Amino acid sequence: MFGPVGTGWRGTDPASFMRSSALGRILNFENMMHRRLGIVRSQRYIRLFNYYTNQNLPPDNVEQPLMINYFKGICDKHNSYLWGQWLKKLFNYRVEPRLPEAETDLSQEVSRYLDRLMEQNNANAVLWDASLNGAVYGDSIFRLRWDDLQRRVVIDSMLPEWFHCRWDVVDMNRLTEVIVAYPMDRQDAIDKYGTAGNEGIDYDLICPDYSPGFGIQWEHWTPTSYQIWVNDHLVRQGDNPYMRYDNDGNLYPGIIPFVHIPNMRVGGEYWGFSDGENILSLQDELNRRMADMGDTVNNHAHPIVALKNFSGKSNDLPVGPDAVWDLGRDGAVQVVQWEGTPPAVMEYIRECKQVMLDTCNMPELAFGRGGRASGKQGTGSSSSGLAMQLAMFPVVERSNQKRIFWSMGLKQIADLAIFIHAVMDPATLPFTYEQFREQEIIPEFSSVLPRDRMQIVNEVVALSNALLMSIPTALKRLSEEHIEEEYKAIQKDGEFKAALGIKPASTPDKAPIPGAPPMPGGKNSDHGQGGQPGQQDGPGAPNAKPGARAKEA
Repeated sequence: MFGPVGTGWRGTDPASFMRSSALGRILNFENMMHRRLGIVRSQRYIRLFNYYTNQNLPPDNVEQPLMINYFKGICDKHNSYLWGQWLKKLFNYRVEPRLPEAETDLSQEVSRYLDRLMEQNNANAVLWDASLNGAVYGDSIFRLRWDDLQRRVVIDSMLPEWFHCRWDVVDMNRLTEVIVAYPMDRQDAIDKYGTAGNEGIDYDLICPDYSPGFGIQWEHWTPTSYQIWVNDHLVRQGDNPYMRYDNDGNLYPGIIPFVHIPNMRVGGEYWGFSDGENILSLQDELNRRMADMGDTVNNHAHPIVALKNFSGKSNDLPVGPDAVWDLGRDGAVQVVQWEGTPPAVMEYIRECKQVMLDTCNMPELAFGRGGRASGKQGTGSSSSGLAMQLAMFPVVERSNQKRIFWSMGLKQIADLAIFIHAVMDPATLPFTYEQFREQEIIPEFSSVLPRDRMQIVNEVVALSNALLMSIPTALKRLSEEHIEEEYKAIQKDGEFKAALGIKPASTPDKAPIPGAPPMPGGKNSDHGQGGQPGQQDGPGAPNAKPGARAKEA
């Protein structure tokens, strides 16, 4: 499928011209997007990374000596809230047949395959790394590839600065051409491709004294072709490895195995926005004003003293508690201090911080410090649960907005992974790609805000007892991963108990069993487990506690 590995072709050859043409075509296409922060995308990534790592200013900077970094905290927080209150997995794939009459066994098989795919690729770590890239840079990039040794699909998270692409102007989610460029050790290039690349092209900016140095590996993908260069040496070329033949032997274009998930997208802008992109200037202002406040404290602690009619040396005057200065008969001393109305520095600093947090949808409550939920600054410990939820609503809005694009991206990852497996090793795929396309893939996320586990259990018990919730729905609410398998286990368990004479209050299809004892009530019943007035154990008048008023339905 690939051409031979050799020593490469020089830049004057047509192959090198092809690389330059493809790179120029993609970069010019990318430049159609608007510049943000006044710079192009790669420079914007560098600036955002420097803010995240507190390297946006020199370490000896005197203008912002404190280096207060809200940008990092905001990106980390929004990344955490994206995935919500997850337990074992950041998310789950729910698989359902597109047609009601379709068999559910196939859906379970697809679900098990996707669970195994995520487990083999350490999905929690890979997804967290990619989503943090999205929070910081604005873009998350995934690369899918086939591993011949392990005979499976591998999912990698890639730095967005390595990724350059063209996309369909009608469907922005469909890539038409991709170039991936990243530094590569020249010795590794020799071992792998038999060439160190053009040594006249130097990438030794970080370690200029390192020998043999670094080159750049370029990969160029289209639906029908694939090339690899080391600098300007073409070392491998051939058809797209994921092109597919149908039953009649017809060859169809392949897929470009990359998935781009924008953090947030505006209009026709392809690249996403960082969670903290709008607060860079506000953070700088906050740091400057905090430095000014520090100077004010320093001036009060170490005031400037003006000496009058003193002929000695100021260094000879003692400094410390109870120090006495002999300034002579006509000597005088005066402390130089501010005259006039002092500026409201702390109020201005609070306002800067509040505007910064409001700008990036991150209330103080998200940092665990309360906030405005109680109507005033402070811990907010006396706030009601509803008020605190309203205070956290900006975070929920931002997370739901990001989940729109992540749902699309996670569906695309599942689709590409199964397509690649079907092309490279269909014998080990438990279903065909066409069968997979008959299934509806739904990524499910955890709740953004924490909920009390006992409250959820009580709600499920109460709704189940009232025959308002089925067992599969109850299992879903309780975060059960394998609902169908657990549902069948519950049915078998019910049959086993029925054989022993232990009858449940209702069958799995919610039909009551005549003569069976009622199920325990819910949280509001006399037994503390909930229920309804119609039940014997419910909170109706016949079973009300002595001296207590009967609860109304």
